[in-house]
Amino acid sequence: NPQMRQVMESNPALRQMMNDPAVLQQVTEMMRNPAAMQQAMRNQDLAMSNIENMPGGFAALSNMYRDVQSPLEDSMGNGPQPTAANNNRQQFDAG
Repeated sequence: NPQMRQVMESNPALRQMMNDPAVLQQVTEMMRNPAAMQQAMRNQDLAMSNIENMPGGFAALSNMYRDVQSPLEDSMGNGPQPTAANNNRQQFDAG
């Protein structure tokens, strides 16, 4: 997918993460195990809440969404997925 390739080239950290076997194994486990997915979502929500409450945290999350998640979603042809980041999509777009 050319769009996915472009996202990976413009985000070296994302490329490194997607090439990490441990990350891929964790993602596979979350796809197979709904409890693991729910736990990951809770962890993500807590981490994002903690970041958002730090000075400059909301801006950092907004930048991450704009630079990483939104292009990744666009490249995959998916609309917003039910993640904590997408639940705040309107806030990020407005920020």
